[in-house]
Amino acid sequence: MQLKLLGINAHINGDLWQALRDSYTEYEIQNISKTVFLFHQSLLYIYKGVYDEAITANRKIKTLHTLSLGLSEKFGKHLLRKWRKRQIKLATLYYFKQNRFE
Repeated sequence: MQLKLLGINAHINGDLWQALRDSYTEYEIQNISKTVFLFHQSLLYIYKGVYDEAITANRKIKTLHTLSLGLSEKFGKHLLRKWRKRQIKLATLYYFKQNRFE
């Protein structure tokens, strides 16, 4: 479970802005929210599968899920959204504010 989440995190935090930069112009990136939303929906589907697998396989995670009334799952989704937005911001900064990007 941990290795899967670390792998997902590495790609979101390290590669998404580069994929956006390489696939779209600087002006398209500013208006790309619909496309990234579709990507985000797919990512949530994967996250749900990994989360459900973790609950089944690990008693501690199941207990955390139960004690938090499901908020631990929602918090994970919140982090994915936050990382996605950060990547769009990085791709935008790359083009428009090089100093801040670095």
